[in-house]
This record gives sequence, C-alpha cells and structure tokens, in this order.
Amino acid sequence: MKRHWIALMLSAGFSFAAAADPIELTIGHTQLLSTPEITRVALGDGALAEVRVLEEQEEVLLIGRASGMTDLRLWFSDGRREHKDLIVKKDGNDPNAAILRYLVDEIAGVDLIEINDSLFLSGSAASPNDQKRLNRLLEGYPDLANFTELGASDTAPTIRIEARFVELRKTALEQIGLDWNTRSPAISFSYASDLIVNDFFRGDFPGLPGNDQLPLNIGTSTRFLGLGLSLSAFIDLLGQAGDANIIAEPMLSTISGSSAEFKAGGEVPFPVQGVDGETTVEFKEYGILLKVAPKAASQNLISTQIEVEVSDIDDSVAVLGLPGFTVRNASTHMRGPSGRTLIIAGLIDSKNSTVMNQVPGLSRLPVLGHLFKSTRFQNDETELVVMVTPYLDTDDSPTALPTNDLMPNASNARATPLPLLKDSQ
Repeated sequence: MKRHWIALMLSAGFSFAAAADPIELTIGHTQLLSTPEITRVALGDGALAEVRVLEEQEEVLLIGRASGMTDLRLWFSDGRREHKDLIVKKDGNDPNAAILRYLVDEIAGVDLIEINDSLFLSGSAASPNDQKRLNRLLEGYPDLANFTELGASDTAPTIRIEARFVELRKTALEQIGLDWNTRSPAISFSYASDLIVNDFFRGDFPGLPGNDQLPLNIGTSTRFLGLGLSLSAFIDLLGQAGDANIIAEPMLSTISGSSAEFKAGGEVPFPVQGVDGETTVEFKEYGILLKVAPKAASQNLISTQIEVEVSDIDDSVAVLGLPGFTVRNASTHMRGPSGRTLIIAGLIDSKNSTVMNQVPGLSRLPVLGHLFKSTRFQNDETELVVMVTPYLDTDDSPTALPTNDLMPNASNARATPLPLLKDSQ
C-alpha cells in the first residue's frame, strides 16, 4: 500500500512542471513555441497577446498586442502542465524611440529613463548650450515627461530669499492657515450696469463665456470694492494691530544650485585643558542659523532645501559651572512657484528666556535678545515664526523693496520702527 502512495506522489510531482524563464515578446511580432502533444492552452490577459494552437505543426503561435505582463498555461496529453510568464514589450527598434535616444544622448547631463514602457527625462543640463538643446527637444516632444532641473552654470538664474523673523501672537498664528499667496496684493474695483443698445452699439458678443448679450438685466448699478493682501502685507497689518513684531528681515541672494546662510547669535567661551596642561579657550556658537539651498526647476518652479537651527543656553544641564545648550532644528524640502512662503514655528521654548538674567549681554543679541526681553514671550503668549520666501530673479523682474506689499498711502509706515509690543521693552 505504501508503494502505491509513493508512486502517486511521484506522478503528481512530475505533472506540474516548474515555471521556466519568462517568454519575452514584442508588440506586433510573433513567436513560435514547440509543444508536442498539446491539448489545451490558456492566456491570462487576452488584451496583451493572441495565442493560436497549430495542431499539425504541434506548435503554439504567440502574437504581441500591448505591453504588459501576464501568464500562459499549457496542458499536454501525457498529463503534464506548464506555467510560463509572458512579458510583452514595446519595440526597442522603434524609429521614433531611436531618434529620441539619439537626441537625448547629445545633451550632456540629461538621461532618458524608461520604466514600465514610459519614457521621461531626468538630470540637469551641463551647460547653457545643452539647456538650449533640451528646450528644442521638448518643443518637438511636448508629451515627453520632463523631470530635469536647471544646473548651476554661468547663466543659472539668481534666486532671492526673503526671510522674516517675526514674534507673532499665538492667536494670530492660527489666522495664517489661509492661502494668502492666491490673493491679489492690490485694491480691486468693479462697476456693472445695464447698457442701452442701438444700431451703432450691438448687444451680441458671440464666443464669450457666460452671458454674451446685453442688456445684462441686473437692475440698478452694482459696485464692488475689495482689498487683496499678500501674506507679507497681512503680517504688516498684524504688526500695526500689535499682534506681530518683525524682529529681522534678512534678504539673501544666491545662484541656483548654491546655498546661502544667515546667522544671528553669539559665542560662549569654554576653557579647554590640553595634553601639556595648558588651558586654552574655545568658543561655542549659539543662536539662530538659517540655511537655504534653492534650485530653479522647470515651469518657473523653485525647489528649496531649508534648514533652521535654534540653540540657546540651558543652565539645567550645566557641568562644572559650564552651561549646556538646547538645540532645536527643522529641515524641509519645498517645491513651488516663485513667491510661495514657508512658515516654520515652535523652535524656541519661552521657558528658556530666564537665562537673560544669568548670561551678560544676551539681551543685546539680534533676534534672540528681543525675544528674551519680551514679557509676552516669557508668558508664552507669542512665538517666534520664521518665514522663508524664494523668488526667481529675471531680467524683467522689478527690484524688491520693503514697501512693495504696502498701499501707496502707507508707503512710509515702515520708515521708522513701530512700538508693536510695548511691554517688550
């Protein structure tokens, strides 16, 4: 009895052949498989390929229809079964694809990537001439996905970084959740009224969206007056209301692909004893460090790597009379149009402001000194907010001025410092 079970197991084991190497097929091409004594065939996805059994020749004919992957199962008269993976690809010798590869090979720094039969461009043009070739290529292939970025060459654009360090009331911080960049930084006015039509003034406007005929039937005259604000102007209005205090407004410029830094802080001396017993003094930096690395991308977008680090003195971890340090940092990568603002908050704890009475000269430091003197900040009513806005400078872009976001009749509002937080003095 045991002998019959072993024979049955062996016959079952040989009836299912292990999956062999996948069959690769090209769209529009055929391939023949030698299949003696075949009785049945099945294809997983008939949209990818067509299968025909040639009984007299004892062969199976495969015809590629569309790119993709499926499986093929074969049954034979002796009980054998075979399972094969079928991969259908595009024709690698496609004349259009060959021309595209040739053109991309002529552009230094740019690669043509193929994933799942999809083509896209990646990399960065190595020179201005290569960038021109890339632009001409994209004009000829408008549907080609382009993920290239502008490199840091002699003609790379200049990117201006406008940063703001603002002490902002926490209740006002919740109001910045609106997308202020989508609002027009100007005054808008409109007037609409029914008009009288006659033989000289026709009332039909074919091709226009909406109501294309006059009169409009809106009754009496209608007027509208609105004020759109950018985020920068909104912060200025908060400052005039006493809810914000602009501590510093550094402006940095760098070439696309390079980096720029802004530091505000001080140094603490530390005695260090050398091997020979001599004592030297080393200085430990602390304060605020803002580092940005912008890079111009396609379609007038800017890809910016931003790092902010805030370090302050912490006497609670002092060792041998030497103070310790508390370090907080944030790093992010943003990609957006020119003028998009990123806000970072929560990097400074108001409880650490008590060190102002223990470290001489700390209250006179830029940015941090103002915060540590602020009564509202010590009472946890305000918070330091870092706002970073990259702009793509072009030959026709206007020169940025601090009063660009203000109304004409308020152009002198920032000529002198405003006493925004009176109890912070």
